[in-house]
Amino acid sequence: MGIDIRANVTCSLGTLISANVSDDYIQGSGLIKTRGSCEISGLVSPPVGTVVTFNYTKSGVTRAVPRKLRVLSSFADPFRRTTKVELGCKLTYLQDLKDPIKWNAFNDPENTDFDQNDSRIVTLPIYASSIAYECLLKLGIASAGFSLTNKFSIDEFDFSPGYVQVLSDLLVSESLCGYLDYTETFQVFSLAGLGTSGPAFDTSSVIDIGPIGVGDLAGDSVVVSYSTLKLKAPEDQEVVCRDAADDSTTFESTWGNDLSTSVSQGRATYAYTAPGGTTLQQQSYSWRESATETTTYALYNVYESGKVTPADGDLPAAAEPHPIDGPVVERRNLVVQRNILQLTGSAAIAGGYAQQSLANGFDFNNFDVYKNITETFAYDEFGNETSRISETYGSLLFLYGSAGINFVYTDESGNPSRVNLGQETGRLERIEVLSTTTDNLTKRVTKRYGSWAETISGQQAIANARESITTAAEADAFLNILFGGLYLLDVTIETSVTGDRGAQEVPSDEETAKQDQADGGDPDNGFTTESRSELELALGSPTATRRVELSMPYAPDDTFRRQTVSTDPLRYCYYARKSDADAKANLHGRVQNRILFGNRNGMNIQTIPENLPNAPFGTFYLTANGVVTQYRTNGTSWTMDSNGIVASTDALYWGVIGRTA
Repeated sequence: MGIDIRANVTCSLGTLISANVSDDYIQGSGLIKTRGSCEISGLVSPPVGTVVTFNYTKSGVTRAVPRKLRVLSSFADPFRRTTKVELGCKLTYLQDLKDPIKWNAFNDPENTDFDQNDSRIVTLPIYASSIAYECLLKLGIASAGFSLTNKFSIDEFDFSPGYVQVLSDLLVSESLCGYLDYTETFQVFSLAGLGTSGPAFDTSSVIDIGPIGVGDLAGDSVVVSYSTLKLKAPEDQEVVCRDAADDSTTFESTWGNDLSTSVSQGRATYAYTAPGGTTLQQQSYSWRESATETTTYALYNVYESGKVTPADGDLPAAAEPHPIDGPVVERRNLVVQRNILQLTGSAAIAGGYAQQSLANGFDFNNFDVYKNITETFAYDEFGNETSRISETYGSLLFLYGSAGINFVYTDESGNPSRVNLGQETGRLERIEVLSTTTDNLTKRVTKRYGSWAETISGQQAIANARESITTAAEADAFLNILFGGLYLLDVTIETSVTGDRGAQEVPSDEETAKQDQADGGDPDNGFTTESRSELELALGSPTATRRVELSMPYAPDDTFRRQTVSTDPLRYCYYARKSDADAKANLHGRVQNRILFGNRNGMNIQTIPENLPNAPFGTFYLTANGVVTQYRTNGTSWTMDSNGIVASTDALYWGVIGRTA
């Protein structure tokens, strides 16, 4: 049976001859804008900004092309008596809108509890969510609601790039993306989210398929660069306090632990056909994800010579000059240990095992799994890092998916048996970074240890095992061999030039006066911020051949929070809060590389509009040759004339869900 693309297509501007409407591609952007064009019968002159909609009627049912557009320009052709119109969504229409304004912290509605006295002591944060909603306000766009978590410790935020560009950069920096739906309401979705429910169809509903053929290759390693402002307080663990009665300021040095926790929800849906059945079924699993990071510091005295020694906490004694190295010019808190505990559900990391279990009549237990990363640090006499050892321990289920073997087998009688993947734990990875600093040259040796499955011999064994393993018992024994210990995988050596490490200069009288005048703050730099350019290895090994380098537009800064002292309501203390810039960069790199992978392994699909989701990055399922595959829409377009309409999308490959036969 052929695919019926016939429809009565209408346009709000007049009698339609032809039209095309296309979404932007999702790669590297935080906004999906829409452009298009149409040709109308007759001579019309629609004002710029006029709203344009398209509708089509099939079998008595009227549907809308799910984008509302605006007139960008038009040309009335008196010779042919037709009008050609260039179209764009409201984001496209207003993409050049900008005002030469700069926001300070007191323009931010989140900072209504702060006053000028606070700003003389610390740099007040500016919230990304406030900036985003200010952009939407200036654009005159209503939002369905969303949340941003980044904060910036800057004196001013500059809107000069334009409201649309600023909004896009804010969203993509937190792995989010937005678009305007048919009602011109701003909708936001996560680029890191798993595929959800969506339309399903088979190849009989496909007009044509073809390769995408454009876009960069996904990387074996991904490096994300970003700039962030670091506060000295997180390094020094220095708490700044002021008395609201007389605005006197004191500094109290502390040291100990820094704790941060993030929590989110996850959900996965697996499609399968039960043994002996013919109907495709779905089973959903939800889980709670959390990451708790604990950092332990040790306080050190920094002398004029540049040398450091552990501090005993006695400030007056510690401030006495050393007979050789001079006076203490700084108190620095160095990280001695960091622990990261990650919790998630087995359904999040064992999709293949879950799908094979369901398809063979076994239950799948979505139990909690964890990964615990412990980093320990050591330093030389000048405070330079000499070693950083990272040990990862946790559920072996994180590794089983890389084995590439089946988890369910059938004996000669046709009875299925399954590998029992329980809650076994073990060492998952070890990374040793050994550094030597001489003068201004640092040599860094990195050794990475992983399972035998990641070695060349292990990969060869896996390739042979796919054909030789025939029972669940054999597969279970093979998994124990693959993941029973750690092996040296690679060694990298890097050298870098650092700044000269000499005696630190004593502040001049003028600089000291400026600091005193600012009550301990720096009037030129908002107290204690310093710019840092960072690199985050989001994926893979530094020695990987194919390397993708990305840049994150906005990284969150370290910030201060104010807290009233319970025993003295008129006394405020400011505590430094470390940013999660490295985690945001890591997620940004992984998400963008996943999109690159999906693009290069996807395909262009032409079908009727009803088969595709209305939203960008929407999930749909295609069945071909008995295999159900999950895709995400990207760069969807609608091509139409007065008698028919076709939709196409560069479908991002998002994984095989299961088999129907």
